[in-house]
Amino acid sequence: MNEFLAFLGSLCMFLSHILVWTCMWCATFFGTYDEYKRIKTAFVIGLGTVFFATSVELSGSGHSGIFLSSVLATALVILVIRLLHIEWRIRKISEVLVDGRGNQKFIVAQIISITGYKKLIVRTNKNVPLHVNILEKVIKKEIGGLVSIYCIGGGSVNFSAKNKTIHIYGESQAFGKEPDRELTFSIIKRAYPDFQVFCK
Repeated sequence: MNEFLAFLGSLCMFLSHILVWTCMWCATFFGTYDEYKRIKTAFVIGLGTVFFATSVELSGSGHSGIFLSSVLATALVILVIRLLHIEWRIRKISEVLVDGRGNQKFIVAQIISITGYKKLIVRTNKNVPLHVNILEKVIKKEIGGLVSIYCIGGGSVNFSAKNKTIHIYGESQAFGKEPDRELTFSIIKRAYPDFQVFCK
């Protein structure tokens, strides 16, 4: 009976490691808001298997200490890789994304990673009624978890690809005008060096 429990514990430990490393892969490469439900499900399955294997180890082979150390080491590797990937993703994220042409709302948001790295981004959207909807879209589609983001202001922008002009004007009712519109001008100009950028 003890041999059977030891074998069952070893099998569960092997399956647990596969599930945990699968969770690591999912969390690392699909770590945005849209994938959270999938990742949480995988982690629940993985943790359930880990606890089951631990109970088997405790009642059978007596090697629970080695097993738990292995699980903790795997979890630490997952955390480190996840944090490194988040940091890399934040540093690579585009400063400016313009959604379509013509008149549209824009926000300026500051991202702060878990290591303290800060970055200002400008996002526009012509299909939303409120500036806060742009922020929600950024959080959902681009940022994900373990990153702080807050909007420092916004307004409206007119983007003309034909005339190669960008007009920045107005302010957000929810967030107000960003503290330094000249900085917004610089960020947009850096992203579109061939365009004429105007500020009001």
